[in-house]
Amino acid sequence: MAKKTPIPSGYTLAFEAIKKRVRAAQYDALKAVNLHLITLYWDIGRIIAERQQEKNWGKSVVERLGSDLRKEFPGISGFSARNIWYMRQILSLLPGKSKTAANGCRNWLDAQPDHSG
Repeated sequence: MAKKTPIPSGYTLAFEAIKKRVRAAQYDALKAVNLHLITLYWDIGRIIAERQQEKNWGKSVVERLGSDLRKEFPGISGFSARNIWYMRQILSLLPGKSKTAANGCRNWLDAQPDHSG
């Protein structure tokens, strides 16, 4: 059996501080990913809305788009026709330009309680 090395003075405090920092970084990364996804979904919704107005895109085109996106990105879920319609609805929830919508989401995410530890 291996002999245990004694824990040096201050180790426990340093370990706890490092754990807290790692958890905070994980939480910050999660918020950043969510922000980018919301911005992506907003932009996809904008494209759909524009094509609906300009080219009369409807159900069959969105179903085809979902199918083609799932084939193109097999490791990414969320491109069903239903989800693409939800992306279209994001425009009404986050009106304005994408950057403005993203900033609004960032402000909302920043206002959420810190669950990092």
